[in-house]
Amino acid sequence: MTDPALRIALIDPSGTAPGEAARRSTIPHRREVYRNRLRTSIDLLRELLEKPEVRDRVEVRFLPFVPAFGLVLLDPRRPGGIIHVDVYSHSSASGDAVFTLRPDRDGHWYQHFQAEFDRVWEYGRPADASDGFPG
Repeated sequence: MTDPALRIALIDPSGTAPGEAARRSTIPHRREVYRNRLRTSIDLLRELLEKPEVRDRVEVRFLPFVPAFGLVLLDPRRPGGIIHVDVYSHSSASGDAVFTLRPDRDGHWYQHFQAEFDRVWEYGRPADASDGFPG
């Protein structure tokens, strides 16, 4: 497969990550909340990937851990790219630190979070037929 247009990394609902996410949250004993949240996202992704015109443009991976941040990278390798960073707080309901990086303004940190995504991505397990995704 060529480099997909859209890469999505989610915590693995079948592993220990939902429990870890709950422990880091304000609901430490309710991992089913995170499994339910993932189920909706995964169902939507499965439906999207059933479309032949989309299938080769999207790749999904599952992470066996909970990252300390969420990232949305938009055209990250282009000069006008943007990275949105959401730093996850530990056991706090006060909200997370959220900021946007641009390569021309935030060079070092832009490169840092771009590389972080690449490392997380490489560590993830590709979604496959055993997860209910098209083969």
